[in-house]
Amino acid sequence: MGLQLESPSRNGGDMSQTEHAKSGVGGEEPADAVALASEDGRIDDHGNPIDASSDIDFDCPHCGHQLVINVRGAGLTVVCTECGEPIQVPIPDGLEIADLDETPEQMFAQIVRLRSALSHADERIVDLEHAVASLMERRTTLERARLASLHRSVEMGNLLHTVLKNQNEITIVVQRIMALLAEEEK
Repeated sequence: MGLQLESPSRNGGDMSQTEHAKSGVGGEEPADAVALASEDGRIDDHGNPIDASSDIDFDCPHCGHQLVINVRGAGLTVVCTECGEPIQVPIPDGLEIADLDETPEQMFAQIVRLRSALSHADERIVDLEHAVASLMERRTTLERARLASLHRSVEMGNLLHTVLKNQNEITIVVQRIMALLAEEEK
């Protein structure tokens, strides 16, 4: 059950997830909601009457944009849908945060869900730690192989340099022999 921060709808009304759910999507609206909707004329984007008593209407202190949130959002810090700045949702007069507490059954169910999620997260952490250890080991192996290849490359470069030097010396000796042979033939 999440809270949703909203801007007023196109038709001038405010829509909250709670009222939309209470009115029964595609179903019949409760008599209270119909009476309230007829009093203030507010309907959501789907034509369902809105019970304004469960919404908090307030303006963003940064940009002045009008915002609407379910009363369960009282005291929370949310982000303005218009300017993106963080805003603390005002607590209506006469409302105590304790009034919004969930029933013991709801809290127990939430604790069970959170413990299950925590258990799954712990398992995932262990899996990721093993993956990181494996990757670090692979990195070390690859680094050693890279250094060995680099060392071999340097050795091959040195050998190639020696071969080229010897080739140049052989070329000079062959040229001298050819010059001597040419002189003898004359």
